[in-house]
Amino acid sequence: MHRTATPPAAHPGKELVRRLVDEVVNARGSGTHLGEWLGQPATGRRFEHVDEIYIFTVSAGRLLAAVAIEDNLARARQLGMRIGADPTDHEPRPTENS
Repeated sequence: MHRTATPPAAHPGKELVRRLVDEVVNARGSGTHLGEWLGQPATGRRFEHVDEIYIFTVSAGRLLAAVAIEDNLARARQLGMRIGADPTDHEPRPTENS
């Protein structure tokens, strides 16, 4: 539906990505905070459905580049971490589940 409603010329960036990369993966990550992350020791808390995008460039069957974009702010919030201007400010906040 989107492709017929707007011609490809309306999205030059999208076309450029399509020509330069072989695979784009949109995923949602979930897990348990069991090790140090952003200087914060393991909390044992879970994060659910955090958006992640992976872009892979392949040539002649070989991986040339990989880029990962993850919503770490959403992950930190779910883990009860305060992310602010001070990079050492990662103290956990109490949540309803803790």
